[in-house]
Amino acid sequence: MTTDNYATSAQPPIDHAVLTRMVGDNSDIHRHLLAKFISLTPATIQQIHQACSQQQAEAVTQYGHTLKSSARAMGANELAEVCQQLEIMGGSQNWPQIAQLELRLDPLMAAIMDYVNSLPEK
Repeated sequence: MTTDNYATSAQPPIDHAVLTRMVGDNSDIHRHLLAKFISLTPATIQQIHQACSQQQAEAVTQYGHTLKSSARAMGANELAEVCQQLEIMGGSQNWPQIAQLELRLDPLMAAIMDYVNSLPEK
């Protein structure tokens, strides 16, 4: 499943091969899972923002880990990589690096939401 409407980068923000390996090549199931992902993920991103603003390293690590796992399962690989780095940097309390990574969360999530919302209905 691909869409021609997403043209902000060479790669779409979702790797459908991940979803296909998980649930088969069923675009309806893919859309359902991705819709659930984009409805739940902003709350976790908000928790990461809050943990960063309060310099709560353990919470940054925990929420980064949680979102990393969800993002990987949905094929949101770039978001998963940022979250993995947040998880690592939270453990070392590297606040300058955490701040740089945090800045990437909202644009990545916006791209994912735009992409998912542009997927054709069957």
